[in-house]
Amino acid sequence: MPACGTKSDLLIEKLHDLSSSGAKVLVFSQFTTFLSLIKKRIKLEIPHLEILELTGSTRDRSKPVDRFESSKEPAVMLASLKAAGLGVTLKSADYVFLMDPWWNPAVEEQAIDRAHRLGRVKPTFIYRMVAQGTIEERVRQLQLQKKETFRQVIGELEKPSGLAEHFSSLEELIELND
Repeated sequence: MPACGTKSDLLIEKLHDLSSSGAKVLVFSQFTTFLSLIKKRIKLEIPHLEILELTGSTRDRSKPVDRFESSKEPAVMLASLKAAGLGVTLKSADYVFLMDPWWNPAVEEQAIDRAHRLGRVKPTFIYRMVAQGTIEERVRQLQLQKKETFRQVIGELEKPSGLAEHFSSLEELIELND
């Protein structure tokens, strides 16, 4: 489980500022227990801020998503990377915080894409919370290396379906790793 000290302190500080400006915020973590700790702190320190949750145990994903999207007040959505990765649109998010790095950068990009949807006209600000001198920093370096390797082999793609232009089959793509 991640350390809950300085990263959560920084997040709470940012949430104080952002909630007073009316912003909507997405907070992603791969650890639902970490999200629970963050939720407790928000309830104690920013009681006026609406908290919504989207995790693997969320029964009806549309309820918190619809509430987040329709709310005119500041709100924070605490979401696990996996639960919010597919089929969720949160285009009203002004800020996205990734509380811990995931070894696969595509998972993070997919989570960030929840806020970058058609119809979004304002900018969305992305913060990656990485503790220096920890395994998180090494994971982040690995992510950047993987992205650069992909860019060197494939080039820049506008969308994943562009891979079909480079490879005739999945086997051909896999052979590159051998």
